[in-house]
Amino acid sequence: MLEEVIMKARGEDDRVFNGIFEKEDRENLDMSQIKFENVIFRKCRLINCLFEKAAFYNSVFEECDLSGCNFTAGYWKASKIVGSKGSNSNFKSCTFKNFELAESKFHYGNFINSLWEAAKITKCELPEACLAEAKFRSILFSNTNLKRVDFFKTVLNGINLSSCDIEGLMVSDTYYELKGLKVNAMQAVDLSLLLGIKVV
Repeated sequence: MLEEVIMKARGEDDRVFNGIFEKEDRENLDMSQIKFENVIFRKCRLINCLFEKAAFYNSVFEECDLSGCNFTAGYWKASKIVGSKGSNSNFKSCTFKNFELAESKFHYGNFINSLWEAAKITKCELPEACLAEAKFRSILFSNTNLKRVDFFKTVLNGINLSSCDIEGLMVSDTYYELKGLKVNAMQAVDLSLLLGIKVV
């Protein structure tokens, strides 16, 4: 069904409206530059699919496998990814507005040069993900695994990571990314070691 809908959209205006796709199993499907509005993907397995420059408005991925998918330069507004996974997925240069990423696993996810505005990341597993050169304009991180996440050239001023695991996070040699970052006491001790400070 999904493939047929995409083919139909290609022949019209590259838009998919008010659809529910459940338990779709597709690999290498090209959905690039498609605009999805009021669309729900539920329990779908979409492996190595191409969503480059796709847009999602009021849409949801729920309990989906998005491993290896390419969402480069995509646009997300009033949308969610919930209870899903996507190892090695690529979200480079994506824009996320009024967006929620919840209870999902994106190991090694690439979010370089992404923009987050009025966004929430809650109870997620993002170890070794890349958030380098990202821009945060009102974002909430809650109870999320951020071990060894790359925040190179990402300003963290005002961001609260006190409920998250930030062991081994990576920044530039000057550590300017950490200025104004909010952490708990234990995290402060760990960061002091990163900065070469000895707590006695």
